[in-house]
Amino acid sequence: MRITLLALAALVGGCHWNLNDPGTDPIPTQLYFPSAIAMDPGGRYAYIANGNADLKYGGGTVMVADMLVFECTIARYRQLHPAGPLDVAPPMSPSCGDPASFDPIIEGAKCRPDPIDPTIVDCDEKAFVLPNATVRVGNFASGIRIHRIDKTKRRLFVVVRGDPSITEIDVDLGGDLTMPGVLNCFNDVRSLTQRKGYDAVNNVTIAPPPCDATWLVQEYTCDNKPTCTTGKDGMGLTQLASEPFGMELDVANNRLLVSHLATGQVSLVDINVTANKALKSISDPFFPPDTLGRHGGFALAQKDPGDPSSLWYLTSSVNPQIASFRVGRADVIIPSFAFGLSASFAQGTDVRAISFEPGGQRAFVTENNPPSLLTIDTSARTDGGGGTPNNIVRDIVDVCQTPSHMGVRRINRPGAPGTPTQRSTRIVVVCFLSSQLMVVDPDRPGVNDTIFSGFGGPNDLDFNFLDDGAVAAPEALPARPRMGFVTNYTESTVSMVDFEPGSVSENRVIARLGFPPDGFQP
Repeated sequence: MRITLLALAALVGGCHWNLNDPGTDPIPTQLYFPSAIAMDPGGRYAYIANGNADLKYGGGTVMVADMLVFECTIARYRQLHPAGPLDVAPPMSPSCGDPASFDPIIEGAKCRPDPIDPTIVDCDEKAFVLPNATVRVGNFASGIRIHRIDKTKRRLFVVVRGDPSITEIDVDLGGDLTMPGVLNCFNDVRSLTQRKGYDAVNNVTIAPPPCDATWLVQEYTCDNKPTCTTGKDGMGLTQLASEPFGMELDVANNRLLVSHLATGQVSLVDINVTANKALKSISDPFFPPDTLGRHGGFALAQKDPGDPSSLWYLTSSVNPQIASFRVGRADVIIPSFAFGLSASFAQGTDVRAISFEPGGQRAFVTENNPPSLLTIDTSARTDGGGGTPNNIVRDIVDVCQTPSHMGVRRINRPGAPGTPTQRSTRIVVVCFLSSQLMVVDPDRPGVNDTIFSGFGGPNDLDFNFLDDGAVAAPEALPARPRMGFVTNYTESTVSMVDFEPGSVSENRVIARLGFPPDGFQP
């Protein structure tokens, strides 16, 4: 078995961690406690962070998987091997090219029906992971955000709880993707082909190179700001707070905001400068501590993206309230108001993910205690409140156990015969403990479907499609069947879920990248 146990680990910050510490090297093409996934703006590649939760290896990894090839391989497999008379394979995307070209990949990836559910196709991940792109990061990576720079270049921000740090990784999709350097977090990327762990004869990376420490956002020089805690006369190096966790990009204002689970603080990072200069400020704690001294800053979201004075909302996993703040001049984080959820729940002390609908009129929030999805009216008050948000819970939908992350998409669905197309909001809630996804319609409101993701703690998800009508990047691939990708943390797989409206397999897992822990190992 690849994975049989989930080792829960809690680390505290306090000193810098050396990525070059000796230890067992992770396997560059193997999923290992995949914790985070983010689709590239071009729509072909996915960036996957592996958390190394049982500390078997000397660190986690970030890898690149070719999801277009994976989708095309699965579509071809379903053409050749239907699971039953009702298993109608959708037509292959024009982006796939010749269907027969995927037959050798099916063989090489040892694709086969899942032993428990034969309608699901399992394939070895090695066939779809770029072999020389994987890099090593710290332990317990928990999130990825992508800043698109141009048609071929991106900058990844990977939040790592074990350092603590935010690791910056530059991406170059315009070069030779078979050579090292696709992911770059090194002072001299040219040295990758000379480093230990790279087999130059066979062009194979045996041991993922560790990111250089200078690519880790870990400290900043405090200069007479309210949060200065070290140095002399209010000036000096201040270290990043412990357990960085939630992240949200504000590209219009060149910012990355990061929440901290342990301290309830928010850090502000400049996305356009080098890591050693990127951390600009850290706020005071937003929430009171619990009995263990934890404040619980879980997730944050911007109400009005692009507006420099926009409100930001911050959730707490140990408090029944949501805080808000603005970013002022000189990158200072200014607390605004907070509102509680005690009127909606007896407890409500474990608020998780938050996401705004475009326009900022509604926010969707997952609550773990009790497990539910909340729709919050965040439109401006009209009763003399000075335009402040209503912040009223309008609907509550019961969902599966331990809901954490979620994905929100707005799509156009065909109406009844003779009626126009309907604009629909769909929220996919990921539930770690119950190994389920729930598709929620917030307008009905209710659960439309329940999806079993796998036997191993689904944690994060992303999609190969945007909202209908959203402006895609110029390099984005043509539209293809809509799929979602879910990291199954303890099973070390990534599930592919069909979200194509009207598909015979809509809202169903149709494939897994990697083999579940059933004893089969290629």
